[in-house]
Amino acid sequence: MSEWMDEAYGRGMFDNPVLVQGIRKQESEARSAAPLWDLNNQPGRRKVFECPVWRPILNWTHEEVFEIHRQYDFEPNPLYKMGAKRVGCFPCLFSGKADLRACFEIDPYLVDRLRDYEARVSAVAGNGAASFFTSRKIPPRFHDREAYTKAGEHYTYASIDAVYEWAMSDISVLDNLNHGTSCWSHYGLCE
Repeated sequence: MSEWMDEAYGRGMFDNPVLVQGIRKQESEARSAAPLWDLNNQPGRRKVFECPVWRPILNWTHEEVFEIHRQYDFEPNPLYKMGAKRVGCFPCLFSGKADLRACFEIDPYLVDRLRDYEARVSAVAGNGAASFFTSRKIPPRFHDREAYTKAGEHYTYASIDAVYEWAMSDISVLDNLNHGTSCWSHYGLCE
């Protein structure tokens, strides 16, 4: 999208473009620091586009998001009703163990697709190693692969098969303390 925006902007297709993002502060600690308007040219920040960024629902709660859906009789993404907390990427790179387990239960072919993506990226990676999740995400006891950085440092990581094994292993009571809903859906959307 960045290339398309840059090209369209350069050809004069937009007079005063504004990039609109549907992120909310409640979604993560990093997003809680995002400004409502961002000119995207602040020192120390990665410049994405040569236009302002507007986040109109930044201060909304998830209750307000789903209330506006109800108000206008508009169904939310069905993955929310199946237990997903985030649906922009499925699974989200930032998913926790319980979320990943739900993703694998929702889509039984997900592991196969991720295994294929992992193999494709590994084939072109400089060190021949790739994983959907960082080595810090999955406990070391589930790491089933080894690799070396460009600097020659050894590290281990989990393949998607090991991530699946970890996600499907026993979930402790502590994993579910923040669930807070009476149904499978994180947001309490079940009928």
